[in-house]
Amino acid sequence: RDSIKAKFMRKGEDVVNMNYRALEVGMNYVRENIKKVDGYTFPPPREPKDVVIMEGNQAVAKGAVVAGCRFFAAYPITPATTVGNYIVEDLIKAGGWLYQAEDEIAAMAMVVGAAHAGVKAMTATSGPGMCLKTEMFTYAGMTETPVVVVDVQRVGPATGMPTKHEQGDLHHAVYAGHGDYPKAVLAPTNVEENFYLTIEAFNLAEKYQMPVFLLTDASLSLRAEAFPTPDVTKIKLESRWVYNPEEDPEGRYIRNGRFLRFALFTEDGITPMGIPGDPNAIHAITGLEHQENSDPRNRPDIRTLQMEKRMRKLEKLLREDAERFYEFDAPFEKADIGVITWGLTASVTKEAIERLRSRGVKVNALYMKLLWPVRKDLVEDFAKRCERVAMPETNWSGQLADILKQETHIRPVTFNIYRGEPMIPSEVEGFIDYLLENPEITEGRLTAADVFGKERVYGLI
Repeated sequence: RDSIKAKFMRKGEDVVNMNYRALEVGMNYVRENIKKVDGYTFPPPREPKDVVIMEGNQAVAKGAVVAGCRFFAAYPITPATTVGNYIVEDLIKAGGWLYQAEDEIAAMAMVVGAAHAGVKAMTATSGPGMCLKTEMFTYAGMTETPVVVVDVQRVGPATGMPTKHEQGDLHHAVYAGHGDYPKAVLAPTNVEENFYLTIEAFNLAEKYQMPVFLLTDASLSLRAEAFPTPDVTKIKLESRWVYNPEEDPEGRYIRNGRFLRFALFTEDGITPMGIPGDPNAIHAITGLEHQENSDPRNRPDIRTLQMEKRMRKLEKLLREDAERFYEFDAPFEKADIGVITWGLTASVTKEAIERLRSRGVKVNALYMKLLWPVRKDLVEDFAKRCERVAMPETNWSGQLADILKQETHIRPVTFNIYRGEPMIPSEVEGFIDYLLENPEITEGRLTAADVFGKERVYGLI
């Protein structure tokens, strides 16, 4: 009745009452004339489960707030816009702030500024926005600023296909910007991991004082899944190291009355940050190379030592934090095929692996969620237990494969789909079957046309 009133009230009370009467007539007719004669009944309700149902972008937003994000710089771009839509109410309730910037560059600059001011800060964008933000990525790297950038990937280049799926931004995230600087790149495989890896992104950014990129994609952004309700009391959170003179009784981080924001003597390259306004931690922030007290310098020795300081953070990350981001499903000591993949393609591959094993195929799998830096030993140890390595990806070139060829001795066979839609399990299954039927193929690049024939150039969709 409420729906009828809302629909017809502007036409007057008589029209509303007429529709009420029509509804009553229909209901009475069913009661009096239609009898149930079939044997079908609804089953009893299942035991309720303690789960939440979220979309991918919603899970990113929730994870950010749980991680302690208190500033989000927004600029609308498909398919990342809804991260801001989802986060805003929770952010305000938590005492945070969302600001819609005038453009992508300003949004990234605001994130860097908020992080300098002492709060956990994030932005979300897609491929074109990544291009515009790149200069500020390098600025965050040079100034050792903890920031989180969510890239909800879509088809490129240029405007591309804004609402379609692709895994085409990995090279950009890993190699974005001029010069070298420490960064980490994470990629969830499902909606639940969107939540937890967003928290991990903040933890890595805060611990290592560097940019961290989280790569999701258009399909994953809209995908809804149920997963166990997170127990936020058990989630470990990291916060940046902020200078406190009481913790520095020997004054190691003060020299000639100046705060050594970029001190060179720490083994892991991590040094305490100073919050603006703290008289004990006054320092300059600039994109120029700098000495320990933050003054700009262009001497060869200072440049060399500061670069080594920054990059030592990645050595610590690989030792202490990398292994948990490698999901191994490798029951065979010597598999016919080892599959390595990432992102949404990993979820698709899991079903394909089940199908293959049910037919007796010996196939191992590695699902990488930390895509940069690379734990070379873990990847190579996995590959040693496989006759050949296969890598399905939804991009033209096989971008993770490129990185592994650069960083390891692995020479995989790639399978590349780039039609703007995710792979389906039967395509991954068909790719592995094709390799088993053609044992002479030990490395190289295959497409849907190679595996399924030129008439199926788009794959099995």
